Amino acid sequence: MFRLRSALGIAVFFLMSSGAFAQQETSPVVEVFTGYSISRQRGSDFLTGWNGQFAANIKRSFGIVADVSEHTLNEDFESFGPIVLSEARLRSLTLGLRAYNRDFERLTPFVHALFGVSRLAGKAPVSPGNFDVTEKQSFDPLTVILGGGLDVKAGGILHIRVVQLDYRYLRFDEGDSNGYRLGFGLNFAF
Repeated sequence: MFRLRSALGIAVFFLMSSGAFAQQETSPVVEVFTGYSISRQRGSDFLTGWNGQFAANIKRSFGIVADVSEHTLNEDFESFGPIVLSEARLRSLTLGLRAYNRDFERLTPFVHALFGVSRLAGKAPVSPGNFDVTEKQSFDPLTVILGGGLDVKAGGILHIRVVQLDYRYLRFDEGDSNGYRLGFGLNFAF
């Protein structure tokens, strides 16, 4: 009787373990995202650009994310909170944590908190005397990105990121700027 219980206990243990391993196999270890996005900071028009991410998933529902993006605006002078520029280019490099809900077969909602730096560069107006000239300037604000999105499995390793919406906070020496970033694209899950 003791051997039967032991054998049954070992069998149940292996069955439960194989189920846990099967769940982990369906969860990707690495994800690479690339997509189109638009961004708007307080006082500016919409900036268009791209967004890329690399995620290393530590657990089934938790990962570390590196995010890089670039948005440009080639119009007359725009305000980015305390900063006024034309031909603006906003680049961000952030790193942070992401939480997933992988309880759905084809849908993967997620939220993330990312921290890093941005570079806002462009031409700034200068008015010495009666001349209107511009000079190149750049600013390197602290960047905080809080947001999330939804990936839909298309097949194999391909997922479609139907939406990613982020709040983006930029902290300049001169003040701060609040805004958002909206994007979509392709997510490859390995």
